[in-house]
Amino acid sequence: QHKILKESDTVDSDAIHCRWRHWSVSDYLREFKNQSITPLQIVNSLITIIQSHSQSQSDKQDKQKNNPYILPLTKTQIQQLRQYATESTQRYASKSPMKGQLDGIPITVKDDLDVKGYTTTKGTSFINKTQPATNDCTSVARLRLQGVIIIGKNNQHEIGCGTTGYNMTYGTPRNPYSHHLNHYTGGSSSGPAGAVASGLVPFAIGTDGGGSVRIPAALCGVIGIKPTYNRIPDEFKSAISIAHTGILAGSISDAAIAYHITAGSREREYTNDKEDEHEHPKNNELKFRPLRVSASQPPVDMSMYMNTSKTSESDDASLLKNIKIGIYRPHIQDAQTSIISATNKAIQFYKSKGAQIIDIELPHLQQIHLAHSITILSEMRSAMSTYYTTGRSTSPGRKQGQSQNLVQTQSSPEIQISLELAKTLSAQDYLAAQRIRNYAMTCIETLFRTQIDILLSPATAQVAPLIGRDVLESGESNLKQTAALMKFIIHGNFTGIPGIVFPIAYYGDDNGEISSSSSSSKDSKEDDDAKGLPISLQLQAAHWNEDLLFHVANIGEQGLLSKGWKKPKGCYVDLFEQARASSSLEVVVDK
Repeated sequence: QHKILKESDTVDSDAIHCRWRHWSVSDYLREFKNQSITPLQIVNSLITIIQSHSQSQSDKQDKQKNNPYILPLTKTQIQQLRQYATESTQRYASKSPMKGQLDGIPITVKDDLDVKGYTTTKGTSFINKTQPATNDCTSVARLRLQGVIIIGKNNQHEIGCGTTGYNMTYGTPRNPYSHHLNHYTGGSSSGPAGAVASGLVPFAIGTDGGGSVRIPAALCGVIGIKPTYNRIPDEFKSAISIAHTGILAGSISDAAIAYHITAGSREREYTNDKEDEHEHPKNNELKFRPLRVSASQPPVDMSMYMNTSKTSESDDASLLKNIKIGIYRPHIQDAQTSIISATNKAIQFYKSKGAQIIDIELPHLQQIHLAHSITILSEMRSAMSTYYTTGRSTSPGRKQGQSQNLVQTQSSPEIQISLELAKTLSAQDYLAAQRIRNYAMTCIETLFRTQIDILLSPATAQVAPLIGRDVLESGESNLKQTAALMKFIIHGNFTGIPGIVFPIAYYGDDNGEISSSSSSSKDSKEDDDAKGLPISLQLQAAHWNEDLLFHVANIGEQGLLSKGWKKPKGCYVDLFEQARASSSLEVVVDK
C-alpha cells in the first residue's frame, strides 16, 4: 500500500506569503480536528450551492447564461453525501480512528472516470446514461480509502475532444477569474478546473489526452499535474495510448498529496466490487490483482519534494544547484507578449536559485503535433464507432427503438466535425503517426538523458479565450485558438513524460504586462476583459520524475508570484466562511 504524505511533511499554505490563497487539505484537516468546522457543515454548504443553482436551471438557455458556476458539477447524490459527511463528522467528534488521512475532504471527479453509483457519460447526453458504474476507477478507489467525500461528477468538454470546455448539453463552465464571466475555463477538464478555482474543492481528478488537465489548470490559475503515462493506472476506453489521469489543485502541496495517493502500479490493489464503497475494508479482506508486466513501474518517491517543502528559505541561491533547465527559445517566443515576459522572468528566477539554463532544440514539432492529432482522433473515433449505428430513438417522428446516429443527432457540431475528420484517416496514417511517435520518444529521452533535467515553457500561448456571444448555442471550431492552447503540451501526451503547470503572473500585472501593440478599440476592449486572467508556466521532466517536478514547481510557487495569489474576480465561494455562517449560504459573485 502507499505511504501517504504526512500532514507535517507538506508545505503549509501559510508559508506562502500572500494576501489570499486557496484553502488547502491541511486547512480542512486542521479545522476538522479542532471542531471549528465539520465535514457535515462543508457538505451542507456545497449542497446549498448545488441546489440553488440547479433550481435556477430550468432550460438550456438558463444553463448557458445565468449560472456563474456553469457548471463544474453535473451529477451529485445528496443523500449519500450527507451520510458520508455525517459519519466523518462523528469520527472527528468522538475522536475515533479516522477512515484515512483525508477523512472528510471534499473532491470532485471528471465525468470520463468511473465513480461507483454514477453514470460515466463523458459530457454527452447519450453515453452510458442509464448504466451507473459498478466500481470506482483506480484513482478514485485509492482516494476513497483515505476518506475523501466524492461531491459529484464534473462537467467536461464533450467526449474530451476540445480545449475550451464548451458543452452543449450541460452548459459551458465559466472561468472564475473572468470579471464578466465571459472567458472559457479551458478543456477538456473544464469542470475540475472550475471547481478548484472557484473554491468548491481543494483538488479534483481530471484526465489529459492533449493538455486536458494542464490547459484548464493554466487558464484558471490552479495547479495541474499530468504524471507519466499510466503512473496513475486508470483504464481508458478512448484515446487509450494518449490519455492520462491527472490532478488539479489549489496548491502544489495538495497536488502532491493527491498524486502520492493515486500513483503507483496495481501490484497490491484491492477490488471493491463487493465492498460498500464508503467502508474501509479490513486488511484480511483485501483482494489483490496480479501485477501485469506492462504495469511494472518504479516506486513512487517524493523525498526530494518533501525535503524542499520543509524549508522556507525561498531566497537560497543554491536551492536548484546542479539542476539543468532546458529552454527552446524560438518556441517560447511564439506566444502572447505578456506570456513571453512572464516566462522570461521565470527563467531568470530559476537561474537566481542556482539552476543552469541551457538552450535546446525540439526538432520537427509540426510533424509531431500532426502525428498526435492523427493518433488521438483515430482512437477517439474507434471508441465512438458504436454510437454511429446502435442508438435507439425515442424522439417524435421515429418509430420506438429505430436505430439512429447518436453522434450526428446529439453531439455538438464541433465534435461531429472532429469525428468526421477522423473518419478520413486510414490504418496507414495511424501507423505512420506511431513511427513519428517513436522518433519523438527517442529525441525526448536523449534530451533528458544527456542535456537537461527540466524542460521549461509557457503552459499556453494565450490566456483564457473569450466566449463569443454567438457560440453558446452550437459551439465553435477555432483551429488557431486550439493551436495556441495546445502549443506547448504535445510531448507530454505523445511521449508520456510528466508535466506540471502553475500560475506565475496575472495578465495586466507587472509580471504579465499588456502588449503595447494593442491599439484598436477592439484590442483595447479585449485587453480590459482579460485583465487579471492567470498566466501559467509548464515544467516537464523525464519519465517517472514527478518528484523533481514538484520540487522545482514548489520553489516557483513560493517565489514567482511576488504579490501573491489573486482571488478570482468572477465567482468564488469561501466554504469555511459559509460553513460557519449557517444563516447565509449564498455564493459570492462579483459583478
